[in-house]
Amino acid sequence: MTELDPTLPERDPDAQMASAVGEALDADKLDQYLAQRAGQLGTAVTAYVRNESAARGTAAEAKETSEAWRSVESDLREKDEGVRTPRLRLVSQPQRYYRWAVAASLVLLALVTMITLSNLRSESEILIAEAGDSVQTVTLADGSQIVLRSHSVLYRTSDTETQSEYRLEGEATFDVVHNPERRFVVSGGSAAVSVLGTSFVLSTWGGETRVFLSEGKVELTSLGNSESVILQPGESSRVTKEGLVLAPIASDETAFRDWTTNRIVFNQELVGSVLAEFGHHYDVSLIAPDSLVNETVSGAIELSDFDTSLAFVGLLLGGKFVSDDVSERYVFTLDR
Repeated sequence: MTELDPTLPERDPDAQMASAVGEALDADKLDQYLAQRAGQLGTAVTAYVRNESAARGTAAEAKETSEAWRSVESDLREKDEGVRTPRLRLVSQPQRYYRWAVAASLVLLALVTMITLSNLRSESEILIAEAGDSVQTVTLADGSQIVLRSHSVLYRTSDTETQSEYRLEGEATFDVVHNPERRFVVSGGSAAVSVLGTSFVLSTWGGETRVFLSEGKVELTSLGNSESVILQPGESSRVTKEGLVLAPIASDETAFRDWTTNRIVFNQELVGSVLAEFGHHYDVSLIAPDSLVNETVSGAIELSDFDTSLAFVGLLLGGKFVSDDVSERYVFTLDR
């Protein structure tokens, strides 16, 4: 911790802080000083910026500020006559250190904001269930049943008399008990699904949010622009990475519930989407060239043991996936 300079008045905290900043600069240890005195510096600079913002605005006012700094220096010298001149140069170069202080305060503000938001989120969310390597079934208090795919997590974010809200990471099937007086909302990725009682599948892997409706009626809403669509039984829709809501289309339910029977079924699906789903199921990353991921493919993959399933995916694409020595990442190579 930086010590107070005995040559400066103890009751002048601004002068003491200025001296400490100057010494830190001379020793090339400004970052260390800012880390140690972050709270005090942030408070001081915030007050300084508020006062200066009201007083500054013209060149003449800037000149007066410079003269004020020189006055401070003169006062300090009169009070401590005969004592060595402090090493601090802040009084003769206020703008340079003003910028350092403002930059430090902005960093502090950003860190405090992130920590505060993180704490608020963690306090408001309650972990309901977390699936590991296998499927996990959860029954809620009202009898609604949720089946979580492997490596998926479900949180409750709000629970009132008229609405229950959840957040999904991964994929799950939902069989929600009908209750016209209580809305069931689950968000995932960049979208939210709102229902009163229904059966649907929701997934968030691959950067997109997909929903398939088996029974009832649901509303799919983009969290980015509030656009929404209503789905009827047998339809699916998705919200893209850009937040666009696609029109509902008739879809095969098997392709959305296949993982519950340890399979991935796909019909004219983008290779990139298949690899993303496979990667989510085993909690790995599969890397392939853009020219390949944008092609379409049809077939089915049995989700047995990982090595066997991975070898089959590589064979399906005319090559193999090889570990690149990065944890849980596999790169596609063509067979020669």
